[in-house]
Amino acid sequence: MAAAITKGSSRKNQDGTFSIRIYVDERKPDGYLGFFGEYGVAPHLIARTGAKQGRVAVRKAAEGSGSVTLRPMKIGDRFVSGIIHHPGHAAHPFMRVALDTTVDAAIAAFRTKVVSVIENRTGFNALAGMDEAA
Repeated sequence: MAAAITKGSSRKNQDGTFSIRIYVDERKPDGYLGFFGEYGVAPHLIARTGAKQGRVAVRKAAEGSGSVTLRPMKIGDRFVSGIIHHPGHAAHPFMRVALDTTVDAAIAAFRTKVVSVIENRTGFNALAGMDEAA
């Protein structure tokens, strides 16, 4: 799932500060798992049905007021069939927690990278300029 963690480009805010968006990209392999872990999953029904039989038909069949064509599906190493009641699971946030515990190190790393880019492109010693201003 670590490969699915992505960062966006930095952008300047109206107050003069900069921000970077860091997120789990659900389009990458296993990226959708990060979303489920961060926000949790509500209880729901799972069924492999025939064509044009969606979740409403499955819900009605589970309530006893309808029917759907049920086909087998593989969950783990087992084949199952029927309507499965998934209990859901609670959220286990990790992105914000990781930032909160390493915010000082993240700021220092970002500052070092910015200073390095400025020095390499302009030859200006940004740290010396920052220390004199402080």
